[in-house]
Amino acid sequence: ARRHRRMVRWGILGAGHISSDFVNALKLVPDATVVAVAASNGPRAEEFAKAHGIARFHASYAELSKDPDVDIVYVATLHTSHRDHTLLCLRAGKHVLVEKPMAVNEKQARRMVDVAKEKRLFLMEAMWTRFFPAVRRAQELLSLGAIGTVRTVHSDFGLKYPPETQRIWDLKLGGGALLDIGVYPVAAASWAFGGRAPVKVACVGTRGPTKVDTSAAISLQYEEGVASISVSGLVTTPGETTIVGTNGSIRIHGPSHCPTKITLTIAGKTPQDSEFPLPATLPGQKFNFPHSQGLAYEAIAVQQCLAKGYLECPEAPLLESVEVMKILDAARAELDVVYPCEQDVGFMRRAESFVQAL
Repeated sequence: ARRHRRMVRWGILGAGHISSDFVNALKLVPDATVVAVAASNGPRAEEFAKAHGIARFHASYAELSKDPDVDIVYVATLHTSHRDHTLLCLRAGKHVLVEKPMAVNEKQARRMVDVAKEKRLFLMEAMWTRFFPAVRRAQELLSLGAIGTVRTVHSDFGLKYPPETQRIWDLKLGGGALLDIGVYPVAAASWAFGGRAPVKVACVGTRGPTKVDTSAAISLQYEEGVASISVSGLVTTPGETTIVGTNGSIRIHGPSHCPTKITLTIAGKTPQDSEFPLPATLPGQKFNFPHSQGLAYEAIAVQQCLAKGYLECPEAPLLESVEVMKILDAARAELDVVYPCEQDVGFMRRAESFVQAL
């Protein structure tokens, strides 16, 4: 008989659209249960709890962090709150899965990693893309040397954000396209080049009236090749990632941040398509974002890590998340995008030195 596995008890910190999708995705995950939710105020937490059949709600994030029945907290608040809410939970003895971007900048992300290691607790950035079967297959092909040595990566992500999407257009809320969606193609370049840090970062782009970045073209130079990244909050783009090696290429079809199809092209051979259906949803389930049932993939991976006693996920190394933040810092420095929460000379100096130095 199958040995009984202990249920993983999730707490949800934040009651927005992505939290709703994550809770729905957890219903597709074996041995997962959501025991509590917290929001910025009691009525909002109560409304979320009732909508999702969650037994307990908390009127403050601090209350959730101290809930003795919670094993791991999913942090899904505004970008500018990721560090503080993650540290709140870690210091209360909770494992944490924090939504992307991991933080607002590299300094914040490093602090989060340091505290997690100090407390010997699991921490991971919720870069769900890495756990999609299509991406896992692409990574497997790379590790097998199917396309030879990677020399070039092209990745784009553009969404035409509505004017009323305040979190995107407000500098105080960590707005801009780079942190919200630019993190995806930058992370794609990172894993395509084996998790190694680039030796040089260059960026051009535009800012809007509120001084947030609205579009960016990032060039990354690695020791063995280059990556070309396009990000926009003004227009919707195909959202594809193409990895080109000395013997062929892998195309991750759009939306490549949550893909279901890849094409392997080997020099002189017919291209091979591979498709990976999304998990089956439950009757009546509704998601706010495309392919959100795929959030189940990362939740399963997290629970497997917890079962093994891991403090970080081998498929999503913490230092790689930190390096991605470092690249985004450098890109923002080129565009002169600085958030009020980092108004110190240190941020610009650190970011600019990375742009110029390596």
